Amino acid sequence: LDQTQPLGELDRFLDCIEDERNTLFAWNSGFEWNILSHVLKVDTSFDRYVDPMVMARHMALPGSLAQIGPVIGLDDDLWKHTTGKALINFFCGPRKPTKRDLRERNLPTDNEKTREKWEQFRQYNVQDVKAEVAAYEWLRRWDMPDEEWDMWFEDRRINERGVPVSLAAIDNAVRLVDDITAD
Repeated sequence: LDQTQPLGELDRFLDCIEDERNTLFAWNSGFEWNILSHVLKVDTSFDRYVDPMVMARHMALPGSLAQIGPVIGLDDDLWKHTTGKALINFFCGPRKPTKRDLRERNLPTDNEKTREKWEQFRQYNVQDVKAEVAAYEWLRRWDMPDEEWDMWFEDRRINERGVPVSLAAIDNAVRLVDDITAD
């Protein structure tokens, strides 16, 4: 999905995501779920996701997409590229404005330099998808038991919902610690 392209592409993407018949594949799918839910305001249920990272961790393999390719013997053209972190920071993080340049974010359309970096970023993301697919194709040869998926889905739901906390109990605990440490 390229934010410099017409909105029709985004509409088609969201139609696919919102279609409950589609299974969603993503390495570290919690990240994608959070972006869809909190940024794009698209509600997807956890049980629609297949997460190759979970499959890898179930097999005691690295949970890092950058590490899994070499470990499972994928050809190096299917590995995650290491250039991505700088590009992610460039486009996805805030920018400190200067006196000459008041921008708070780098946008793909800012200038020729950012257009070139945007193309590198797009290619990095394409490579990321290739690495995810290759890792998934290797990992799927070993079924992860349904019970493991159920536990993972429940863990995701718990993490999203949070745990109820008694603020009164916390206040009392703080007072107790203050009382004990004051002596």
